Amino acid sequence: MADVTGISGKYTLPANGFTAPAGKQFKAWSVGGVEKVVGDKITVTANTTVTAVWEAVEYNVTVTGGTASVGAGTPITKATMGTTVTLTAGAAPSGKVFDKWEVVSGGITLADANSTTTTFVMPASAVSVKATYKTTPVTTYNLTTQVNGGHGTISASKTGLTAGSTETITFNPEVGYEIDTVTVNGTATSVYGNTLNVTMNENKTVVVTYKAIEYNITVTDGKATIGAGSEISKAAEGTAVTLTANAAPSGKVFDKWEVVSGGITLADA
Repeated sequence: MADVTGISGKYTLPANGFTAPAGKQFKAWSVGGVEKVVGDKITVTANTTVTAVWEAVEYNVTVTGGTASVGAGTPITKATMGTTVTLTAGAAPSGKVFDKWEVVSGGITLADANSTTTTFVMPASAVSVKATYKTTPVTTYNLTTQVNGGHGTISASKTGLTAGSTETITFNPEVGYEIDTVTVNGTATSVYGNTLNVTMNENKTVVVTYKAIEYNITVTDGKATIGAGSEISKAAEGTAVTLTANAAPSGKVFDKWEVVSGGITLADA
């Protein structure tokens, strides 16, 4: 604006004609340090300087599905150029999870469009952003089953099992065998009967080891061994067991072995 000359007495402050700095708007005229609005009258008795006073422009911030704030402050709907604005997504609707932020208008760049909380620097224009949501993905896990050493089977492995579901595993030892140990992800687990229920809260590997069933051997006045080994009281089917009679009582000699139960056939009774 051009200077005004030849003024004496009352002068009406005009509308601002200066070009505002970026992000600023005209606020008032300053005369001798006192702010006055357009249309106010001042008395000119000497050379007088009238200075334009600028203020930051606040631009609209529109957030759909969330809020805008400065730092961790209360929600805002306007901000000045250069302000760092924080966006926080609202709670996801039922059955949905946060997906990403979409910039509807304003041409801003988000620090991280895929984070529920992110920031941007306010430009010299209105901004509109939108939080978007997607259907909650279904988490699935795999169940791997194995037999260590054979002598039986186990339920088949499965993939794509829904998180939180319960799977029943069936163990099938061969005739003459039984469950020895069962581990789930390397940890020994107790099994009652021939089934085990596992909850699919992670990928799981179930390993079973079978062992030959051992039957009781009761020897009266003698002992049972395997070969020349130490005395045993149990043996698995098919094991060659050696019977050895105790020393005969005084005045007696060994007569014969009697099979009390079990239906076995002795090599030499």
